[in-house]
Amino acid sequence: MTDAVMPVMGAAPLGAELTRVWPDHGREIRRPVPALALLAGAVAAVLVPDATPGLGILLTGLAVGATVLPTVRTRLGVHEVAFAGLGVALLTAVAVRDAPWFVALCMLGAAGVASFALAPGRTLVGGLLGGVSLPLAAPRCLPWLNRGLRRHATGAARRWLAAARITAVTAVLLLVFGSLFAAADAAFASLVPHVDLGLLPVRVVTLGFVAGVAVAAAFLGDAPPSWDVVAPRPARPVRMVEWLVPIVVLNVLFLTFVTVQLTVLFGGHRHVLGTDGLTYAEYARSGFGQLVVVTLLTLSVVAATARFAPRHSRAQRLALRTALGVLCALTLVIVVSALSRLHLYEEVFGFTRLRLFMNAFETWLGVLVVLVLLAGIRLRARWLAGAVVATAGATLLVLGAVNPDDFVADRNVDRYLATGKLDVGYLQALSADAVPAVDRLPEPMRSCVLLGMSGGFDGSAGSANAGGVVGFSGWNLGRARAADLLDRHPADSALTCPT
Repeated sequence: MTDAVMPVMGAAPLGAELTRVWPDHGREIRRPVPALALLAGAVAAVLVPDATPGLGILLTGLAVGATVLPTVRTRLGVHEVAFAGLGVALLTAVAVRDAPWFVALCMLGAAGVASFALAPGRTLVGGLLGGVSLPLAAPRCLPWLNRGLRRHATGAARRWLAAARITAVTAVLLLVFGSLFAAADAAFASLVPHVDLGLLPVRVVTLGFVAGVAVAAAFLGDAPPSWDVVAPRPARPVRMVEWLVPIVVLNVLFLTFVTVQLTVLFGGHRHVLGTDGLTYAEYARSGFGQLVVVTLLTLSVVAATARFAPRHSRAQRLALRTALGVLCALTLVIVVSALSRLHLYEEVFGFTRLRLFMNAFETWLGVLVVLVLLAGIRLRARWLAGAVVATAGATLLVLGAVNPDDFVADRNVDRYLATGKLDVGYLQALSADAVPAVDRLPEPMRSCVLLGMSGGFDGSAGSANAGGVVGFSGWNLGRARAADLLDRHPADSALTCPT
């Protein structure tokens, strides 16, 4: 189907190719990079350890990005700017949503997107390795760092000693006079930040780790690897009949499944209620999982066929486009079927985080199938690797726009208002993002859910920020909205909760 859609079969061992992929050009670290890396580490050390994920994570990411700029400014293009923007958008989501599972996905996604921006690949293998290049750059950057530090050692040592003296004198003056002013005036004392010396080791480790990440990212921008060279070369083409017969048979199987099982695929409530012994759980859970696997396997089959199918003549290209195009089109029907099964299950049993995530994941797989279909028009797609990364990041952003925890809570509240059924324990496990939806519950259920949530929301701003929101660095839109709402409409701990 495409040159970019290729499996890793037959690829040379990565270790044997490392010198060719990532040669040492003898460069040395740029002069501003060490200082910028230490600044990024200091930002993280101050903002991250004693706060829940929020604005501090975004500012740390921007500081790391500033460290990279001196090494990439000469080759900034649309690709680098676009994927850097996508990474910043994913980090911004950390300051907007409170759900821990979603925050973790966004942070991992931002790291992968940033890595791909610095080390792009045009093949799927190159794109995959580009997305994990940042951790690989950590040991690879040591010679680069060492050469620069050795060259500037004498001058740097003098500058560091001067900086250390200035910092020490300034710190002593601030400590002495600040302590006296704080003891003299309570209003001034409230402005003085509380320093928890117990977190000092954590801050030091955070500084070193983030500074190291910043240096590795800068090296990746200065000397990106060429991962595409380890992608498998075009395989020796097989005879057309050798690949066409299996694909045609598979197409017939798919078409038979879609046609004969039409009532099963899209029968919904009528099929479940009319089939003896079939439950909603059996219909949706098992069917959904199997159809997701079908989608993944189909993409693998398309990749393998594109690798081995000949395309020298017009007839061969037409056969390849037609056979794989039909297979992808039928796979889209399977995607719609899987989503319809999951939707039926959600209608009956309500929404959960996992069900919402699987909705997004299967939809993304459907987008990948469409991309492969588009790539098959010309049987070449150097853009496909970037499109896969971009659509994955975009899927996370769309999920963030939906506000997963609020969406789940809102649908469960609707279900409670309609049926009187509510999984209180599950709602209490949601994050502060869900508070506006929970606020719609009638009393005493509303207060019972809020008081049982992880923050123990009793209506005060402090409790709504429970869990580590520490001032500016831990600010988060979801928690701020919850605090504001509960300050205006507190939960009532005196109510008796239903059993």
